[in-house]
Amino acid sequence: IRAALRSTLVTGGQPSGQLLLGFHQDRSWHHEPPDLRLTDELAYRYSNLLESNRLRAIADSARDRVSLLARLGELTAHDFMHAADLTAVADAMVPEFADVALFLALDEPFLHARAKRAAQTELQRWLDFEYAPEAHLGEDSPALRALETAIPQQFGPADIAAHPERFAEAVRVLAARIGLVSGLVIPLRSDDTVHGALAIFRTHGSKPFQDEDVALAPEIARRIVPLLETGRRMQRSQEHTEALQRSLLPTELPPVFGYTLTAQYRAAESELRVGGDWYDVLELPDRSILFAIGDVAGHGALAAGLTGQLRTALRIAALDTSDVALLLQRLDRFLAGLDAFEMTTATIIRLDRESGEFTWASAGHLPPLLRYPDGTTQYLRKPVGPPLGAVPQPTFHARQATIAPGACLVLYTDGLVERRTEVIST
Repeated sequence: IRAALRSTLVTGGQPSGQLLLGFHQDRSWHHEPPDLRLTDELAYRYSNLLESNRLRAIADSARDRVSLLARLGELTAHDFMHAADLTAVADAMVPEFADVALFLALDEPFLHARAKRAAQTELQRWLDFEYAPEAHLGEDSPALRALETAIPQQFGPADIAAHPERFAEAVRVLAARIGLVSGLVIPLRSDDTVHGALAIFRTHGSKPFQDEDVALAPEIARRIVPLLETGRRMQRSQEHTEALQRSLLPTELPPVFGYTLTAQYRAAESELRVGGDWYDVLELPDRSILFAIGDVAGHGALAAGLTGQLRTALRIAALDTSDVALLLQRLDRFLAGLDAFEMTTATIIRLDRESGEFTWASAGHLPPLLRYPDGTTQYLRKPVGPPLGAVPQPTFHARQATIAPGACLVLYTDGLVERRTEVIST
């Protein structure tokens, strides 16, 4: 190049480059004012194009950030089930805002990953089956600084290379595996509780987190923390309800010579479904054995409390009758006398321990399962009356069968056999 014309490019009010027009021959003596004005005009138009692209990128980034906050806000406002399923938070971050997201629960001095999400399928498989992080809160680590100061901490591969001692081995392994470009640790804490942190990463091919992304981090935390607090409250409520329900169920089963009795209660995994199942076993004055099982409509402490009332009502009613159909009718009258309308299913069985003969009656409950000594099974499907409390003055009927030596009779509630994706009758 023998000669050139140059003009400054300006974007965002700041110089951003140079427009250079070069010539193979020295034509400096031919440069006239119109040539200079043309060069400036070209630079002006190119600057406008660059500025338009810059503003468009800023607008797209802002729209993505607003969309992210809206998604997190929807979780907080509408879907309390996700308080216990933190994968939903990670899903909201990936892939629009980050390529990898980990929710890290604090169990000092460690952070444990309770939810992991990656944009790439192969990387997600690695996170699910091969990566089991247990990050130690090392001295001066980004995670520790974030939790102590409540200020988001950004880091990159250069920080790990310069100060590897500040990063747990799990972090170094993750950074190498995902091709880390930029990481951001967002502390999640309320006034009196440190819940943990949300660690998000951008990988090879993505831009590092910018200042505006870091500035967004406190808003992200403000939308996630209410979910965590709701989850803690629901967890405590579930524990209290489960403790109440367990206290209202038999602590042990009575010994029955010649028979083995076994019962197992397992609380529902969802905090919204604990509280309605009940059972009882008692010896009647005529030395027969009475078995009862049921499921109160509804969940929570009120349903759990009703299970105890039903057990008490059944025990009182059984003092002067062993007719299983009549016992169901008395329980139905008991429910009708309660202030609040409630329903419950129930099956009652009376076993003659000497002969093995038993009678049963059902109020809308799942049928008992009889397993014969040869391994064949039979559901005792009939007769079935309406659930207790469902209709006025219901009628219940009893039937009779025999449990032979080596046979097994199973009573259960719907939580054992129901699946959301299957019809219960199959």
